[in-house]
Amino acid sequence: MGGWVSRRGSNGSTAEDKRRIRNSIEDMTHSDEAMKGILDGDLKEAVRWYHWVLYDMRFRIAYAIIFALFMGLGVPILIYNFVFETGRIPNYGSCLFKDNFKFECLENVHRSPTEDQCLRAECCYDDNVTLPFKCHHSFPSAYQYEVVNLVKSLNSSINDTQSVELNLRPKYILKSQQLIQFKVKLEWINPEHLALHFYSNLSTVYPKKLTQRGHQEKKGNFNGSGYFDVTYSDSEFESFYIRIQRNDTKEIIFDTQLGPISYTPYTLSLSTVLPSVHFLGLKGIQGDGWTKYILINGPENMEFPFYLSFESSRKAHGVFLDTMYPFIAQVNNVPGIMFTLEGYQPSATLHFFVGPTPADVHRQLHAHLNENGDTDTKVGASMPPYWALGLHLCRKGYNVTETFDDLLKLNGTINATTQYSPIPYDSDCIDDNFRTPFAIDMEKYPTDSEIFNDMLDHLRSYERRILLTQKIGLNIESYGNDTENSTVPLILSREGTPFVGISKGGVKEPISIVYPDYLHSDSLKWAIEEFDSFAKNISNNTDLLSGLILIDNFPETLNSTQLCQPKSWISKIQRTFYDLGLICPDTFHNTNDVTTGEKIYHLDVHNIYGSESTRKLGIAFETSTGRSNERFLRSSVSIWPGTTSFEGFSGLKVPFTWHGLSDSLSHIIRNFMILPFTGTPICGSFLSTLTNETGPQENVDDLCLRWFQVGLLLPFSRNTYERNVTLGPLDLSLKYQNYITDSILHRYRFNPYFYTRFYQSQLQPEPIIRPLVFDFHKNPTDFNSTIQILSQFMIGPGIMVAPILSEAPTREAYFPTGTWYDIHGNLIISSTSKGKTLTVPSILAEIPMYIRGGYIIPTLCDPSGSTGVETRLGNYTLLATFPTDESGTSIGNLYVDDGISRDSISNKNFDYITFEGTSKNFKINAQCNYQPTEVDISKMITEIKIYGFPNSELVIRIEGDQNFENSIQFETAAENEIKILRIYDLEIDWCIVPNVTLTWIYE
Repeated sequence: MGGWVSRRGSNGSTAEDKRRIRNSIEDMTHSDEAMKGILDGDLKEAVRWYHWVLYDMRFRIAYAIIFALFMGLGVPILIYNFVFETGRIPNYGSCLFKDNFKFECLENVHRSPTEDQCLRAECCYDDNVTLPFKCHHSFPSAYQYEVVNLVKSLNSSINDTQSVELNLRPKYILKSQQLIQFKVKLEWINPEHLALHFYSNLSTVYPKKLTQRGHQEKKGNFNGSGYFDVTYSDSEFESFYIRIQRNDTKEIIFDTQLGPISYTPYTLSLSTVLPSVHFLGLKGIQGDGWTKYILINGPENMEFPFYLSFESSRKAHGVFLDTMYPFIAQVNNVPGIMFTLEGYQPSATLHFFVGPTPADVHRQLHAHLNENGDTDTKVGASMPPYWALGLHLCRKGYNVTETFDDLLKLNGTINATTQYSPIPYDSDCIDDNFRTPFAIDMEKYPTDSEIFNDMLDHLRSYERRILLTQKIGLNIESYGNDTENSTVPLILSREGTPFVGISKGGVKEPISIVYPDYLHSDSLKWAIEEFDSFAKNISNNTDLLSGLILIDNFPETLNSTQLCQPKSWISKIQRTFYDLGLICPDTFHNTNDVTTGEKIYHLDVHNIYGSESTRKLGIAFETSTGRSNERFLRSSVSIWPGTTSFEGFSGLKVPFTWHGLSDSLSHIIRNFMILPFTGTPICGSFLSTLTNETGPQENVDDLCLRWFQVGLLLPFSRNTYERNVTLGPLDLSLKYQNYITDSILHRYRFNPYFYTRFYQSQLQPEPIIRPLVFDFHKNPTDFNSTIQILSQFMIGPGIMVAPILSEAPTREAYFPTGTWYDIHGNLIISSTSKGKTLTVPSILAEIPMYIRGGYIIPTLCDPSGSTGVETRLGNYTLLATFPTDESGTSIGNLYVDDGISRDSISNKNFDYITFEGTSKNFKINAQCNYQPTEVDISKMITEIKIYGFPNSELVIRIEGDQNFENSIQFETAAENEIKILRIYDLEIDWCIVPNVTLTWIYE
């Protein structure tokens, strides 16, 4: 038997193969002639073609390359097309990347797009995606732009680039999407404020403005802020992008390379990565997660186009999307965010505030908003009148007899069957439907009747103010059916006639209404005339009129599906979430844009309509009272950044449930940068079906009481009740009414601290209510814990609240690094390294409230009275914390004025007192400038409580002369040996003795 050439034995040489064959044949034992012929003949017959194919090294290398290509490309393609059944793939980018990086495509489609729609839009379709959508952008997206040309503006004084304007055109021509050219302008407004403007290529201005009251631009150095580095592509051969990095840490703040950028005649989409998963300010976004929501002013979704973002280094920056257009925001787990605006050639400006602390961002944001808005002050919030810090009650669906009876019960009148506890409060609205919306409803409230005047006299005798509610829609019956010739400028339908909507109107049957155009210059004149007419009907009581609350200025209409046939995709999506619709987006205003002369469609200005109505009606109301130097209260359910400096926010519309309470509070906390004077709708906006099934009355009472406790520790405390719809204090049992009274007096006790915080915001903008992370972001442990917390909040820097938000007997509360005392002086925790989570008991009559070590809180001594203003006649108690070490200091301050004059601060007609405590003494220093007016207030400090005082053996002297041995009391806090030093009977009048030092003499 002959041998075989092994594939393993061959070295790839043909000569070697021939030699081996020859040797094998020569070794054969027979001498057949045929075999000799082979030896003598040509060996080509012995080496067949398949030997070359199998054994030649060059072929083997080719086989290896082909095999690698098949495994690397062919197999994935086969799996992608046959295993996952994805069908066609887009022409641009890849669909094979992690779900975390995916942005929804065709997010503006009313229902989920089909696979065919998705692929025709050059996007990816995946049935197996774990996200709540199947159609997503490829990576990179087909929606890309390239630079056509750019223009740089130079600042001659510093010889550097101050702004750059870029003209962009679509990089690809997409069959199903009409991408058009647009412009981007990058500029530094000042070294702490970067602006990116996006606007139409046809526009001559950016962004589109409603009026001429825009800010005066401040020129700055584009590349020289020292905080951010900004890079962008300026080549027509690469996709356009903008990247912003923090200068020192190199962390990415903004980068458009991940997702799409698109501009169509009716939409603008922008996407970016975020530096971390932690940011505050957008609905439902806290930590990682995917979410999508529509930002369009409405009762249940009052969100704002601003977020405070934290970087991995725990530095913070702010981003404000300045636009009047409604938009969709979607966030993915990268983390990243995409905004999609709707409107005709929509424009927007992204404002970046460099921080690097949350307090810096707040200051920078409000510096911009005050420049860009119509405000009387350059601060984060206007100074409210003192009475506005009390409780405000309102009812709905009553008549004059029922309202008067309700007022008598609130003041403790004994009914034949029920005893009512007197409820202190500061203002009354009489009724939500007292007016319709300007003229008084004479059928329910006849102004010429004896009972109506008795009702007003009763309010005056108890020093209650009237805080009117104001609706937007005008009843056609009240204003005549000849709406075309109406003196009031109205919003018009697409046919050019006044748009007629449908409203509940405060009656059993819906009514037809028209909507004033508050963007029109004549609207203010008309509103003043309306309020003047109203004031004449209560001419002897106009001094009771002290504020205005707008309650439906989204504006809304019932059955909008039947009234409107919108092309607006945002309005279509909106209707899938809410029963109440908005007025038709293709209605337009009876005025033109001042910069373009074009017609203004309501869709383009919907988000600022509520604010404009509040501003105009507020001015008209205050003008009609004739009290020009008085501070009034304005509030609205529809506000926008830049308007909160002159109006309050009455809270998100939520049901009367524990979940509704939590939602309302978390909304306030995450939007703390925008909402200085805000509150929650106490006891909910409506009863849910779950509320009716809660069982015993006590369960309902518990929830309403807890809601009062939370609401009374927010700046704006308001409760509206309606039979079978919402609850008021008189709907609860007598025991719970007493608990509510205690909570109101507890709020009055701390009103001096609230009022002082608002004064401080005049000097340096600071949020009154803020999340814990605002004050505790420097320590890594505190940051990682507080960034997740939306159920606790700080009141200024010195008080923390951990409200009870469920029926559970306890709750978990986080105490950041430092020393914390409860409101009674019990030491909770003291730590210099890290915070700690503790279990807090749920005591029915109290809300968990804690004083931070290092602070001194001014309070009123045992406040009593029927209003918060009346309690100002009482003296003051200072709640102080003893320094944790010998070199430490505790600080506090107190602002006092008449509580009502508009010019108190500008005329320096106020007292300002500072407090400082050390391990050796306690100092009180006063600047006494307040000249008494008709308002009586106390200037007397009668008591000081110092929590954590270490030694009970001492003598206290004032400036070395007077001692208070007989006025010293030591208390030992429960379950610990920390001492509470109480110094009483002080009677220090800070205007008579403006500088006081109490010295500790230890014995």
